[in-house]
Amino acid sequence: MEFKNFASSTKKVPFTSPYPPLVLSAKEKKQLRQLAKTLVEVNVDAYEQFLYENKGKLPESEWKFFRRDQQVETYLRRRDEYNLRGFGATKKFRRGSDTSSTASTSSARSEELSSLDVADIRSIGSRDGTIEDADGIEDCNVLVIIDNVTPEEPFTSLSIRWRVTENPPILRNILKSYDHIYLEATGFTHLSNGERVAFHLLHSVDFPSVTPPLPDYSRGQVAAIGFWRQTAPNVVEIHGRGVFALPFERARALFVPVVTTSMSKSVMHIFYAAHMKKLRWALTQRKTRDLARSQSSVDRVCSVCNKKRTIRQGDDCDLCGDLVCSVCRITHKVASVGLENKMHWTKAHVCPFCMTKVINLDTAAVVCAEIKAGWYDRFP
Repeated sequence: MEFKNFASSTKKVPFTSPYPPLVLSAKEKKQLRQLAKTLVEVNVDAYEQFLYENKGKLPESEWKFFRRDQQVETYLRRRDEYNLRGFGATKKFRRGSDTSSTASTSSARSEELSSLDVADIRSIGSRDGTIEDADGIEDCNVLVIIDNVTPEEPFTSLSIRWRVTENPPILRNILKSYDHIYLEATGFTHLSNGERVAFHLLHSVDFPSVTPPLPDYSRGQVAAIGFWRQTAPNVVEIHGRGVFALPFERARALFVPVVTTSMSKSVMHIFYAAHMKKLRWALTQRKTRDLARSQSSVDRVCSVCNKKRTIRQGDDCDLCGDLVCSVCRITHKVASVGLENKMHWTKAHVCPFCMTKVINLDTAAVVCAEIKAGWYDRFP
């Protein structure tokens, strides 16, 4: 098992959306639900083709290997003509000053993307965990919750979000960073054989009259969906697909490696994000009770390596209170959303023993506890 350490010389500042909360009509909510349903169904068909017709392999004649991250391989579709079946084209709502939705769940020809406009990417592989651990990424702003999680359906949600994707430094002098307005859907669906799989869908939507482009960013166009299938008690098969619009054809050589790397890391990071949710909950529970001073703290000996080292303030584990030296401790940056809908990050120092316990917490139980505590009621 690997633990991800955080190390950075820069500090993330809290940010909030530049847009007011989005108010949707009943008709718009219905159309957005149908849009999410249609896009999931289209991609389930493609996923089953990958599983059953192609035996879990991508044809080399159509796909080019790009990179490998741990147990996940990422491929880029070769530049031949192919049909995206409406996946990737931004769905527009409230065109101009019209307050009613004019979007259709099927793409108009003018909104369809061609193979020359996009990078079509697949990430496939496996990792340790459960399909419930594929529980989303939080570094984005919620504009409106359409369907919120409930204790009965703790992993099913539908929302509109705004997020900024920073370009790497090498590109910032050439291209503005991108922001995205997108529909996010999470939940479970079933394959044709009845097998249950988790999904996480992102798809660009546009409300021109209420979410106009910002001067500091280029408005990105993205569609991505991940499927997670339990193949063994602690093994999850990963299948991610992303369709990214290119700013212009001459940027392909620079842009494609960036988005392909981002796609590869995202399908892995989603499990890390679930672990951070568990850690956040554990830290919250820790604050509600007092811990006795541990013997390791009294003796000034690290509880992990049993060595006496230079002791600094804050070297205790934030969960159990045992002393843990800087060599043994694990440091994470944990996100939380304040009552003002701003994202904040705090550093947490924990020992490996507590981190293992956190990772092994039941994901559904943690999310249900958060729901009952009202953590998901603070969004628009």
